[in-house]
Amino acid sequence: MAGNEDWLDELDKLADGAEETTDSSDQPVHGNAVDFFESYFRHVYKRRVGIRNQYRWSARWWENPEALIRVDAVWRAWESLSADPSTGMSSWLRDHADYHMGILLSPDGPMGGAEDQNQAGEPLPHDPPPPGQFPDVRDR
Repeated sequence: MAGNEDWLDELDKLADGAEETTDSSDQPVHGNAVDFFESYFRHVYKRRVGIRNQYRWSARWWENPEALIRVDAVWRAWESLSADPSTGMSSWLRDHADYHMGILLSPDGPMGGAEDQNQAGEPLPHDPPPPGQFPDVRDR
């Protein structure tokens, strides 16, 4: 499938061990929550969304304060736990990704009124924010 190469490379890095996911300066792998969502998470955490499905998602999720803080929390936890080659990813999925995404995707959640949709197996909808709206923390 076209477009899968980036996240497949990321999964390969995780499988190779913690030293592959972060460099020696302890820089985060992703520059911010939007970068994390756009380049990795939406390709891994695929759910079919839309008004005729049980899940809701807005392509402009980053405009919703609750969605933004929850995706930011998922990203920060991923940055920490992905370096653990034993149970880090399992803990991250159980305690962070599944927990927050259950709330975010809920028809009663912060994006319950969203009408964006995708097809089964496609990444979650995403519209990039304006350039510079979310600075890259690696540039500090």
